[in-house]
Amino acid sequence: MSPFLSPFVPSRATTLTRMPYLFLNIVILLAQIISLSLTSSLVAILILQLIFLWMYCNAGAMRFRDMQLKGWHFVGMTLAIILISIVLMIIWGIDCDGPGVRFNLSSTVICVFILSITPGIKELSATH
Repeated sequence: MSPFLSPFVPSRATTLTRMPYLFLNIVILLAQIISLSLTSSLVAILILQLIFLWMYCNAGAMRFRDMQLKGWHFVGMTLAIILISIVLMIIWGIDCDGPGVRFNLSSTVICVFILSITPGIKELSATH
């Protein structure tokens, strides 16, 4: 499968190594920033965020598969983080400085960082 199609069309066998995973997450982040700055419609923002979430979950699942883990573990973890963030936003309000937004952003950054530095099975077997 083409690496350009893999974030959109998931495959159970597709994996993603460290650098393409990091590059894809940077592209997703830049696309989010650009789309949010150009769009004022609430419906368009919601649709775009769901597309970006889909791409983020697919990239993380492919990275988990590269480390010989189950891809759905990443998806489950991401959805749990989002639900916790939503609960925190309901309790303290939707504010850029609120604990819900901070929790979601910090957990996403930490997850991308850890998955970007953790070698996959192919990379580990090549060094031994």
